Amino acid sequence: MIDKIYIPTIGRNDRQITWNNLPQKWKDKTVLVVDSSDKDIYDKPTITLPDDVKRIASIREWIVKNSKEKKICMFDDDLDFIYTRRENETGSTNKKLDDAGIDDMMHLMSDWLDDHVFCGLDATWSHPRFDMDYKFCGRVCSNVFYNVETLPMHDISWTDIEISEDYNIALQLLTKGYPNKISTRYRVSPVGNFSSGGCSSYRTIELHNKSFKELQKKFPQFVDLKEKTQNSGLWKGEKRLAGTIQWKKAYESSQTSSLEKFME
Repeated sequence: MIDKIYIPTIGRNDRQITWNNLPQKWKDKTVLVVDSSDKDIYDKPTITLPDDVKRIASIREWIVKNSKEKKICMFDDDLDFIYTRRENETGSTNKKLDDAGIDDMMHLMSDWLDDHVFCGLDATWSHPRFDMDYKFCGRVCSNVFYNVETLPMHDISWTDIEISEDYNIALQLLTKGYPNKISTRYRVSPVGNFSSGGCSSYRTIELHNKSFKELQKKFPQFVDLKEKTQNSGLWKGEKRLAGTIQWKKAYESSQTSSLEKFME
């Protein structure tokens, strides 16, 4: 069973999409993680961050290190929960999950955490797989599930890259030999990207590009960058770095290293 749900949020008391989509039984396990300047505006259960914990990477680190529960998840505050059903070999349909579907989704994630340090739900903008119900080794964004008891917290650098922490943490865990599973049937659909509040208060195109350059420097054998012109959103017309990540290669490198150490 997932023991606790954390929703980091900034300045969005009136736009708690994820919270509104959760059944009551899961709301009872959920807290909003809020900045001290916002602590009085929310009418839902909250945990207030220390004043020196501000941005998303440090917020995720603080949650993990201060959680008292074994199995936890973190959701962005703007998510719809989706079930992707395969119609044929090349097509699928998306349906918003009802309460029973969300319950099944959460139980599946709990089962996976019995054997994995982290797992998650694919995003609807990602191309669905038709041969399997999950992807093995990869990035999870907008959500992440952790088994805190088995997570190697002291071996993870949470804040050395300011944003794109989902790439950074996943690559660190994979290269240390911790594979993950990502559901391609149960998925999330972010519906508030780049709206006011949240990470948009500090995420700029300059910071985005800087973080991706740092990611490539940290994992040069697994990260390739290409510059693209943003076609929509707040950064429309700007030059944005996009990354192609060799996720499985990152995990396989850990197995090669383990074998080499064994053979020494």
